[in-house]
Amino acid sequence: MEDSTFLSQRKYAKNIVKKFGMVIVSHKRTLAPTHLKLSKDEGGISVDQSLYRIMIGSLLYLTANKPYIVFGVGVYARYQAEPKFYQHLQNPIQHSRTKHNDIRHHFIRELIEDKLICLEHVSIEIQLVDIFTKALDATQFENLRSKLGVCIFEEP
Repeated sequence: MEDSTFLSQRKYAKNIVKKFGMVIVSHKRTLAPTHLKLSKDEGGISVDQSLYRIMIGSLLYLTANKPYIVFGVGVYARYQAEPKFYQHLQNPIQHSRTKHNDIRHHFIRELIEDKLICLEHVSIEIQLVDIFTKALDATQFENLRSKLGVCIFEEP
């Protein structure tokens, strides 16, 4: 490990756990179960929006050196406020973002046809981006985390 850089936010993470009263909560190997679909609980207990935003902000800060928590934090961050998708769904005009995607798609297709780039299949087992975009089972999560070069150092 002489040629390695080691970053640790262990103290910061422990302070977050203590600050938000999560010390006695059981710890999990992954951030979110693969089968769970989150939705708004209309009959649930309201939470303090300000406190929730502080929690999410604290977790977002941790993503700088713990990139494998990005997906989970992103999922929880969606529940900070009401979604703003309504107008887009009611007005099915072609938006500039859609146009941008069409242009990018055609550009990539031309690069492939001109043999300037080559697309290769990447099997699901080594798809590193999944750790940032999906809920994974514990085995796959730990496998991809190790491929990113992230080490977990436990306190003695």
